[in-house]
Order: sequence, then structure tokens, then C-alpha cells
Amino acid sequence: MDHWTTEQLRQLVCSKDLDSQLAQLEKLLRCLGFDCYAFSFTTPTFSITQSNCPNPWGERYRRHEPAVVEPLLAHSRHSSFPLLWTPEAFTSPPELWAGAQDHGVCLGWTQPFHDEHGRFSSLSVVRQHPPVTVNELYSKGAAVLWLVQVLHATAAALVNDPQGRSSSE
Repeated sequence: MDHWTTEQLRQLVCSKDLDSQLAQLEKLLRCLGFDCYAFSFTTPTFSITQSNCPNPWGERYRRHEPAVVEPLLAHSRHSSFPLLWTPEAFTSPPELWAGAQDHGVCLGWTQPFHDEHGRFSSLSVVRQHPPVTVNELYSKGAAVLWLVQVLHATAAALVNDPQGRSSSE
């Protein structure tokens, strides 16, 4: 595992643009040993879903109604605990697990995050190999939790001000 640089962290935290943060996220996750991500932010009236996972699996992730179809987001809606990706996590719909396997995006975990306003996010970190162990989840979990918190704060700011203005303007 490579270490994050101060410059990488500064670029992530100082950017208030979600697209810029997601571009930086790719680099940070590579340092942690992951190939791709899926991020979702959800409120009762608004949602953002972004993924850089290979097509067509990544496209399928972006296209579906996340809270209904995606079992990882269903978990995230009701829990703050990370969910290690296993066949049991994808029992419904089973074709989602088969599709993930077909596209090499079946090894990873999903880290949920909830705020005091009832909004939640999830960040799934994914790779083709090797399988994620419980020890790896424990050793990298705090970093992934921090990343989802940063992305969540930026997405929440978009809901508060869809034009992207700061509160001082």
C-alpha cells in the first residue's frame, strides 16, 4: 500500500467540487489497492450516484434506482457498519452479483455514512484481486470512512446550494 501525500489530501479537502474530488478519490483509492469506486449520496428528495467501475457494470450501477435495486445501498440506508462484499451480500437481485463477477468488480466493501439530517452516503471500494480480508478492512477502514465523510459533506453542500455558491457569497 502506497501512502497518501499531503498534496493529494490537500487537493481532496480543498476542492468543493464533487467531480474534482471524485477524480482525486481514484488516485487515493489506488494507493489503498483498489481499482474503482461507486459513491452514492441520498436524501428523501435527491440523490447522486457516481461510479468509475467498468462498463457495463458501472453504467448499470448509475442507471438503477439505488435504494430499491442495489443491495449495498439498501444496507447503507439502515446501517453504518461496513459491508464486506460476498455472494451473500448480493442475494437480491442475483444477477447483480453475476454481473459484478463478469466485470471483475466483486471484491471490495461498502462503507456507509449517515448525518444528523437523515441523509446518507455510501462508498464502495472495489478491485479485481485479491479478495478483501477482514484484517484489510480493519486496517484501511478508517481511511475509507474518512473519504466517504469528505464526499458526503460536499454532496450535502450541493443539496443546500445547487449552484455551488459558498455561504459567504
